[in-house]
Amino acid sequence: MSKRAIFWFRRDLRLSDNPALLAALDDADEVIPLFILDDEISESAGPHRRAYLSASLYALNETLDGNLFVINGKPVDVIKDLMQRYKVNSVHSAFPFAPYGEARDQELKAAGIELQQLGSGYAVAPGRVRKDDGTNYRVYTPFYRAWLAHGWRAPVAAPKNPKWVSPKKGDQQLPQWETPDGVMNQEAGEKAALTRFKTFLKKAADDYGDARNIPGIEGTSRLSPHLRWGEIHPRTILAALGQSKGHEVYRKEIAWREFYADVLHHNPHTSRDYYDAKFKKMRYDKPGKKFEAWCEGKKATPLLTPQCANL
Repeated sequence: MSKRAIFWFRRDLRLSDNPALLAALDDADEVIPLFILDDEISESAGPHRRAYLSASLYALNETLDGNLFVINGKPVDVIKDLMQRYKVNSVHSAFPFAPYGEARDQELKAAGIELQQLGSGYAVAPGRVRKDDGTNYRVYTPFYRAWLAHGWRAPVAAPKNPKWVSPKKGDQQLPQWETPDGVMNQEAGEKAALTRFKTFLKKAADDYGDARNIPGIEGTSRLSPHLRWGEIHPRTILAALGQSKGHEVYRKEIAWREFYADVLHHNPHTSRDYYDAKFKKMRYDKPGKKFEAWCEGKKATPLLTPQCANL
């Protein structure tokens, strides 16, 4: 009987530069490519986000020759069931490096399921970049310098001639989430991400340092959703960047993303609470007419926006 493995896709919906997927294929004769729909996440997400994820899963399924397993349920239940029904020998995934994902991993381990993990969605895994005394950085600029000095591995190629297990009836529940009226999502999927990045390098990357802040031009990469779902890996982006001013500014934006992942890794409470407890004392005006006008694009009211929002 062929040796089988499960590869659990999470925020890495791609084939290229996916070391954990390569490890699963090396470990088995056939691989079950699995995505688990989690109600807790789906119900809390907005309709445009659900629509984007749906499109991304359809794109991934196409690259897998129609063999993507998509099952709704708790990961521990879904994986235990698949292991039994498909005679699975091992389970693989990347490290999630986020509180919710890590909690799900612990549930699998508590159920006796050994999860073989490799890599992450970051060029440098959270926790790797530290000060000389072993503590983590709390300020971006010194983190950035240390992050550059640490460096990252080169991207790895997509698997060649992979053998996928085909899903049985009921094991491919691709969601039918449609884009809401009046909303236009950009094209999803690994192919779209790579195409968009190549277009950015050709047309906008050199001027990114200045153009990214001008709303009337196409000055950003618009890679944020692709990075969010791992349709492209930061290593793939970093490997193509040069030393021009625009490329350097873009590299710093990637580093901001990695800095906040490092902050979250060392301070899990920041997923729902203030980094510094003293800011709990801050008071805010309730959203009113000025905020509504800003949402509708009628008033240039200055608002704080998170770093990397303009990637």
